[in-house]
Amino acid sequence: MEELNSAFQEFGASVDFLLVYIQEAHATDGWVIPGNDFSYEQHKDIKDRIQAAKDYKEHYNLQFPVVVDDMDNESTKAFDANPVRIIMVRNGTFRFASIFNPPKNDYIISDEIRKLVP
Repeated sequence: MEELNSAFQEFGASVDFLLVYIQEAHATDGWVIPGNDFSYEQHKDIKDRIQAAKDYKEHYNLQFPVVVDDMDNESTKAFDANPVRIIMVRNGTFRFASIFNPPKNDYIISDEIRKLVP
């Protein structure tokens, strides 16, 4: 999240940022990853998911909007977003979609934004 916050600081005046909080990829009542510094049980209803999103935003001090996926996980399904996906859109066209490649992603968010912002 530090990289997203840095990108927002650099580009927030000219680029819209939005984080969609989805189902827990590593819920405490499911597939747990040791050392995860933010973890919740899988959300049982939309109120749980909204609270988790608020806590996530505060935990990582995110300075841009955070919204939640619905309980049918429609955003997750539409954008293959589990566990994480970064999508950049310019003039209504998808220009970049990240892949999840732990432990190292082959992109740097700020570099990808620079390619799209004149």
